Amino acid sequence: MSSEHFQRQMDFIIEQQARFSADIEELKEVQKKQAANLDRLTTDVQSLTTDVQSLTQSVTVMQSEMEANREEAREAFNNLIIANEVTRNLAENVAKLVIALSQKVTALEPRQNGE
Repeated sequence: MSSEHFQRQMDFIIEQQARFSADIEELKEVQKKQAANLDRLTTDVQSLTTDVQSLTQSVTVMQSEMEANREEAREAFNNLIIANEVTRNLAENVAKLVIALSQKVTALEPRQNGE
């Protein structure tokens, strides 16, 4: 092996080592950026997890309140139906009384007129 050939091989190895070192430095920089991104993503996921837990709790409370409101509305409708039935019965009774009174008045009118 000639010294020129040896020198070319050494230059090639040194050049490859320099490229390798540059690539390693570049990879280190990329890794630092990825670590920062991962930290940011971790913080975002933690924040989202907290938000989801809060929303889940709010939905649970709203479901309970909605069920209570639904029961209250159902009870109010039932009471309204009962009140409507009572009103209808009262109206029927009033109508019957008016008819009965009218019949009595009609029966008494001929007596008043001298018949």
